Parts: sequence; C-alpha cells; structure tokens
Amino acid sequence: MADMIGLTILLTLFATAFPAYLTVIWRVWPAAAQRARMRVSLTPGRCLALGAALLTLAALPIGVLLALPNGVAQFLGYTGIVLVLAFAGLGAAGFVVRISPSETVRGFLVGAALTELAMAFPVIGWFLVTPLLLLASLGAGTFAALGWMPRERIVPTATSTSILATEAQ
Repeated sequence: MADMIGLTILLTLFATAFPAYLTVIWRVWPAAAQRARMRVSLTPGRCLALGAALLTLAALPIGVLLALPNGVAQFLGYTGIVLVLAFAGLGAAGFVVRISPSETVRGFLVGAALTELAMAFPVIGWFLVTPLLLLASLGAGTFAALGWMPRERIVPTATSTSILATEAQ
C-alpha cells in the first residue's frame, strides 16, 4: 500500500513540476524559447535529426563515465545527463510555445499540460510521442542555444521562373 501511495505522490509531483519547469524556462529565457519555437515550426526534421545525432554522440561517453568507479567520472557523467536534459527542456519550452493557444502564462500552462498528457497516453504516447518529442526538443534546444536560425528560403516567382526557362533555351 505504501508503494502505491509513494508512486501516486511521485507521479503527481512530476505532473505539476514539468509544466512549471517549462514555464520557468520560457519566462527566464524568452528569446531562446522563441528561437526554439521557430526551429520546431520551420525545420522539424532537422531538429529531430540533430537531436538523434546528439543523443547518439552523448550516450557513449556518458555511459562510459557512469560505469567508471571513479567519483569524479560519475559526476561528469551525471553532469552530461543534466546538460542534455537542459537543452531538451529549452526545446520543449519552444515546442509548448508553438502549440500554446495564447501568449499568456495560462495559455502556456495549457500547452504544457497538453504536451504532458500526450506523452502520458498509453503505448502511443510512451513509445512514439515521448521519444520523438525528446529528440526534436534536444535538437531545437541546441539550435536555440547556439543561435542557429534557419535560412530564409527564396521562393521563385512567375517572373524568375520564366527568366530561368528563357535562359535554359
């Protein structure tokens, strides 16, 4: 019985802490959250690819550091985990800004709660939404922290395509 109560308390704390954590990130670093929102909106595939690459590159050294019996090495391993989760948190805040119904704190909390409920949905949320959101958030957070914004795309107009067609002939 005590295990069930402890698990219920833990899940309740996580359910309230996750939206609060994302709200703090959004309010403390609003420009970075907006950059992450732009990356998630404009280049979701690149965010997903960068997140997968970073997680793959970070997993091996972190795993090795955590396996070593040295306390300093384990501290560095846990520091690596915190760093990866910090970048993912920044990207998740940008994702929540993207899906928020309004620019208010209340709207942001609604978006964070919706994101959390989507991740908690049985099977689909656990094995599809959560990993994809984690990878895309890690990529978007890294892009935002580095200040790398997507390039503007040049959209061809009818005049430029007709000029290109004339030059090709």
